Amino acid sequence: MTTLEELRPRKKRTTMSVLDELGFDVSDWANYKRGSSWAAANPKYCYEWGFLNPGKLAVLNLWIQNTDISDGRVSQPNNFREDARFWKANGRGADWGKRAAKLDEIMRHAVEEQLPLRVIFLDGTMRDAQAANATTSKVTARDLDPEVWHVASYDFATGQHTVVRGDIEEEYMDQFDLPSNSNPPDKYETTSSTFKRDRAVRKLALKLARGKCRKCGMPGFKMPDGRRYLETHHIVPLSEGGIDHITNVIAICPNDHREAHFGLESDAMRVELLRIVRADSTLDS
Repeated sequence: MTTLEELRPRKKRTTMSVLDELGFDVSDWANYKRGSSWAAANPKYCYEWGFLNPGKLAVLNLWIQNTDISDGRVSQPNNFREDARFWKANGRGADWGKRAAKLDEIMRHAVEEQLPLRVIFLDGTMRDAQAANATTSKVTARDLDPEVWHVASYDFATGQHTVVRGDIEEEYMDQFDLPSNSNPPDKYETTSSTFKRDRAVRKLALKLARGKCRKCGMPGFKMPDGRRYLETHHIVPLSEGGIDHITNVIAICPNDHREAHFGLESDAMRVELLRIVRADSTLDS
């Protein structure tokens, strides 16, 4: 079983060298008044807490002290958005608050684009995040964790999230993940089955549901491989001009899915389901 001591960084690498190893373009770091030999100390970059390679990778600086290890699962819960609000309210908006807000944006991109995460572990003296007069942290060791991480949960409304060590494992599935020889015999989706669906949108809808129908709250049933089954539903059908976007796609149980298509109250259900997805107010429209 992995221990905290095994994860603890032993070297003090520069952030620039780690990002270069991960394929980031670090050429602009050399544009520093002290000269290219001081590129790794460029304050425009070296003090940032997270980095994004759009469409490819997200990188987070995380303190080893905040790591939780339980039943072999290595994780960190955080809320960078709340940190940003606190620090801005306590006079740190120009530096700590801005960096924390950027971390939250990186987390959102990681979720929406289903990006892998890499973690740079930091060790040393960590500031008290909730102290208004907190002093700057002191890093004594910094190194890249060799494992890929993933976002296990992210609350778009609050920013609360958990990242987990290890590559992402599919926890949920919908009707489009079923093997072709196990499709349901009825074809209640035929009016829109010719429309192309974005897999990333479906997966995000399933992730937001966290295994429970977003209409009735009942857990989806478990499949033989351990994944939990729900069905993704275009609230305004594609055949009626609905968009293939997370603001129009929801994960619900098969019973509510059928009712949404055929039920006497289907029009009222459409209004309710749109209200539910629009409550994810921080989603891009």
